[in-house]
Amino acid sequence: MYATTPTRQLMIMRKTKELALTVCVVTASALAGCYSPGNGAVSVRRDMINAGSASVGDTVCATFRFRNTTGREQTVTFLPECDCTTVSAESMNIGPHRTVLLEVRVAVSSPGEFTKYVFVEAAGSDDFFTVTVKGRGK
Repeated sequence: MYATTPTRQLMIMRKTKELALTVCVVTASALAGCYSPGNGAVSVRRDMINAGSASVGDTVCATFRFRNTTGREQTVTFLPECDCTTVSAESMNIGPHRTVLLEVRVAVSSPGEFTKYVFVEAAGSDDFFTVTVKGRGK
């Protein structure tokens, strides 16, 4: 074993503290179920869900959890990118600081990887974001 200088020991301690802090922040975020920012008024817990694999002709489902981050009711509109993707509601009213669930269904039309999008927009805003369903047809 070799001797370390006090300066080197201090550097090692700092790096260890930084690593421990990073691990704590990442763990706390995962446990708290952090929401990704959408347009500011509405956020989504996970903006991408891998629905796994399904046979051609079957349908896969994914459920997204949206949260109103404001103190007033928000009307949110959901627009699927294509006819093979449907949503449980075209729009929803979300109460202040409340959450709602949106079910997205994708018809598997061919073998191979697929990625489908639903556009999300809060009323009165030109900003929108997307949620994504991925999977594989077999």
